[in-house]
Parts: sequence; C-alpha cells; structure tokens
Amino acid sequence: MTQATTKQSRRKISIIVGATSILIVLAIYLLKDNLPNELKLFLRVLFAIGCGGLSAALIGFITINYKANPEISAGGGLAVFVLIYFFPPFGFGQTDFSSSIYLKNSITGNRVESSKISLAIRLDENLKSGEFIPTSNVFLFKPLPINYLDKEVEVILPDNSKWVFENKQTTAKIHLSAGSMDVKIQRDSLSLLLKGNITDSMLNPLKDITVMVVDNPSLSKQTDTNGNFVLQFPPTYDLDNAKIRIAAKGFRTKEDNFKLGEFNSITLYHQ
Repeated sequence: MTQATTKQSRRKISIIVGATSILIVLAIYLLKDNLPNELKLFLRVLFAIGCGGLSAALIGFITINYKANPEISAGGGLAVFVLIYFFPPFGFGQTDFSSSIYLKNSITGNRVESSKISLAIRLDENLKSGEFIPTSNVFLFKPLPINYLDKEVEVILPDNSKWVFENKQTTAKIHLSAGSMDVKIQRDSLSLLLKGNITDSMLNPLKDITVMVVDNPSLSKQTDTNGNFVLQFPPTYDLDNAKIRIAAKGFRTKEDNFKLGEFNSITLYHQ
C-alpha cells in the first residue's frame, strides 16, 4: 500500500468516525429531553472528537493557543477538539447541579439522625425544601440552577424546630457546592428543658417529689412547693423525649417517656 493510499484511508476513517460521532450526539439531543449533567459531559467530549476528526480530514492543519493556567497549545484535529470542548455550542454546558446536605451536631461532631427536622434554602425570593433521604439521612437539593454553584445562600430550619445553627438562629449563610456538605446545628437550649407539674388525684401539688432520668440517674430534681420541676438536659442530648422515673412514699412509682421542650402535667396515685 502506497503512502498516498494510506493517507487516503486514514482520511476516510476520520470522516466516518467524526461524522458518526456528531450524528450520534445530535440524535440524542433531538430525541431526549432533560439530559443529566454526566451525559452532557460525555456528549460534549464525543462531539469535540467528531469535530476534531472531521476538521483533520476536511480542513487540514489548524493551530489553537488557549491562554489558560496552564496554557494550552494544540494543532490539527486536536486544536478543533480543544476549541469545541472549552467553548461548546449552546446546550452542551452544565445547566444545573445537586447538593446533599448532612446536618452535624456542632457539640458532639456526629451527624444528626432525625427525620423530624426539615431543611430549606432560599434562592433569591424562592424557598426550596430539601428532600430527606432516610436511608442515608441526608437532605437532597436538586435541580439547582448552575448560577447558584459556590454562591452564598440562606439555609433555613423551620421556626418550630428544636434545633438551631451555630449562630443560635434558625437561619444561616452557607456556600452551595456540588456533591455533599456538612452544616452544623445544635439543640435549642429551650428544647433541652423538661418541665412539669406533679399533683395527686385530687390535683393537690406534691412537694419534694424526686424526678429522675432513668438513663442518667445523676440528672434529677425535686418538685417545689407548687409541685413544679425543671430538668436541664446537656447540649449533647439528641432525642426529643426522655424516660423519667417518679417515686414518692405512699404513691405508685411512675416511669414513662416525656417530651422535652413541653410542659408535662403528671398525676401520681396513692398506693
């Protein structure tokens, strides 16, 4: 085979490969809507390869100097590939992204495992709620417009949440990033209080009744003259309720779960 024949064969292969690549890309864009970013990147590379192959066969030698860091210099079909890849036609670029936010306890350093918490972000005037994924305990935000990537936005916990951000508020500022990110929260101090009032069956307040946390006996209080008590749980406590044991001479011992952050009216019955 002569050198001219070999050159002609390579030219035909470049034309076939280039044209086929371009046609595949165009067909996918025409037949399918809402392409994921991963597929867009693949099609962008394939389209650049196709254009590079065609240009090498039909146009000839082209030189491109792309001033980047580091600087890129290319010639021939590679030059066209670089041109198409870095300056793709409309539709090949990424238009959206997704962000996964894990809530982390700023005191313990552990990720907060609670499906009762909701999370939202404010995109200008629009509020977008995160989709909670129970299997991975993460809030997924998608799709997000690409212009919000690495932009500072407001992240919001609902007003009735028992959690706050490190600034002690239910709103904070974060920089949105693609992929996963941790946002630190902590228990609202008021939500760590277990308050209550203890009376007998005749609604008489019971004084000096010991109220003790079953899992932490050192955390206990006695009721005052009006039968009131307040238990302050530590900031490392993650649960919404606690098992309390109430014992007093002449009364039946009561042991039950009570909600934190709420006022609990408790009745003790005589033995």
